[in-house]
Amino acid sequence: MATQGTAFHFTKKAILSRPLPPAGQREILRDTDRKGLTLLVTSSGARSFYLRRMVNGQTIKHRLGSFDDMSIEQARDIVLDMTAALARGSNLTSRLVTTRNSPTLDEYFERWMKDYSEVHRARTAYHDRSVYKANVKEALGAKKLLTIGMAEVQSLHSAIGKSGRQRTANNVLQLLSTMFNRATEWGLYPHPNPTLGIRRFKEKSRERYLGPAELRQLFQAMTHKDTDTDTCDLVLLALLTGARRGNLFAMEWSELDLGAGVWTVDGEKTKTGDDYHIMLAGPAIATLAARQARAPRGQRWVFPADTDSGHIYTIHKRWRDLLKLAGIDDFHFHDLRHTSAAWQVYAGASLPVIGKTLGHRSINTTARYAHVDLTPARASIEQGTAKMLELGGFQQVMDGAAKKVSPKKKGGTK
Repeated sequence: MATQGTAFHFTKKAILSRPLPPAGQREILRDTDRKGLTLLVTSSGARSFYLRRMVNGQTIKHRLGSFDDMSIEQARDIVLDMTAALARGSNLTSRLVTTRNSPTLDEYFERWMKDYSEVHRARTAYHDRSVYKANVKEALGAKKLLTIGMAEVQSLHSAIGKSGRQRTANNVLQLLSTMFNRATEWGLYPHPNPTLGIRRFKEKSRERYLGPAELRQLFQAMTHKDTDTDTCDLVLLALLTGARRGNLFAMEWSELDLGAGVWTVDGEKTKTGDDYHIMLAGPAIATLAARQARAPRGQRWVFPADTDSGHIYTIHKRWRDLLKLAGIDDFHFHDLRHTSAAWQVYAGASLPVIGKTLGHRSINTTARYAHVDLTPARASIEQGTAKMLELGGFQQVMDGAAKKVSPKKKGGTK
């Protein structure tokens, strides 16, 4: 039987500093800050939040969640919400969300994708899933939705930003903000949106790209015995096509016409929502043809992996290791796209042409590369690409890559 204990202002320190009840007994503590919020403490040290209120002469008691899984402020918010619902005559048990019946963030994400993102954000649904899998799933996916607060979101946002990916951190914050807005509307999250009040990082457009010397270092590192074929091919194709990482990872054989040298990316996968066609240079066609020759019959993905999606979704660790081998600092995978654009400018291509190859809708987006046009030499895009590969020792890469056998690594390996 539980004994009625002290009433005091709940704080984590105050609760943990109290002695446990004698063996076999339990104690009920009451919060003076939020009427109806109690904490049941057992002799073994287990602690659970409860809502306890008298309604129409009857005692309403309902477990909210474990002290270890839920913050005091979250418990207070739930009690406030439920008390208001009781005052309106609502059926408490039919609408109360607790950690016991709360979905995990992963479970909620799948519902959000099906009922919201794919319906109302179809153009960006693919991007939503990519951002979540690459940045949120590992850190928060297994947590109960109800237990995720501002502290958890702030920690994730800061960790991503401190790694030098401020833009990605802000994209994650925007995604979570939208997800939690819907969770509140659907009655799954009776708290303020946990993204509110978190300051976004200032984003500065990166102008980082590889010149001849660093290209040579990168290509030489790609011939190293520890660099697998998938990584080698992804880096080459990123340089040769200027495609976005997500589109490269999710490339399908059905999108490719190697005979015509064209890769058509479906609008559902693009940032603008429009289909766009990427012209494939000779080395890109050769790389893809070699992969196709090794691919099992009926294989859908160009870069298959043992993941939920069936294709690679990150090469974070392998990319980091490659840069270390190459001795290149402050360079992101997305900067390969910048490098492709910069070399097209060197080759004399106009901004509208470059924008077309990058899938930009506005020429203003492409204009960021105009400042690299430092040479009077005007050559075609093909000549510029050939020069880039020549200066980087591309043939060495091709010779080394042809001897490699791609290891069976999971696409989710970090």
